[in-house]
Amino acid sequence: MSLTLTENKIGAIAYDIYVDGNLVETVTEDDSIEYLHGGDNIVPGLERALEGKKADDTFDVTVEPKDAYGDYDDDLIEEIPAEDFNFDEEGMELEVGLQMEMMDEDGDILEGTVVGIEGDNVLVDLNPPLAGKTIRYVGKVLSVREPNEEELEWGFPESLLDDMFGEEDDFDDED
Repeated sequence: MSLTLTENKIGAIAYDIYVDGNLVETVTEDDSIEYLHGGDNIVPGLERALEGKKADDTFDVTVEPKDAYGDYDDDLIEEIPAEDFNFDEEGMELEVGLQMEMMDEDGDILEGTVVGIEGDNVLVDLNPPLAGKTIRYVGKVLSVREPNEEELEWGFPESLLDDMFGEEDDFDDED
């Protein structure tokens, strides 16, 4: 009997994302993502649509903003002094459309997009790029498996660590 995507199972999926009928992102089988079902690793609307699916099942689901990245929030546009950015040191050019990661005063990583430059200040939009958008996911479940002990403890698959730190790193405890 094949496993189905239920609480605490790990699924691997490949998909295309459409917004307003336009293809905006493709996650291929070679670059598939793994997620822990029930672990809040993917948007809630997609996770609900995948519930009960097994390997080789396909999906085509439209997810409203409230079940994806939320509504667009104008209050998430921050005005930041240009001097707070180290573009010269990093060899980057400050321009509208630039996407970047920043650290807030609490040490949390924020992703933002430069939406304007006004004098000595930079306007950065901290909304997720797909906030306020209705998203259509069309794809396939590639595999379903049991998580290992660490993955259950962490709340996400080990492959996410590989994506963040490179596959050459070994995250197993050495005894």
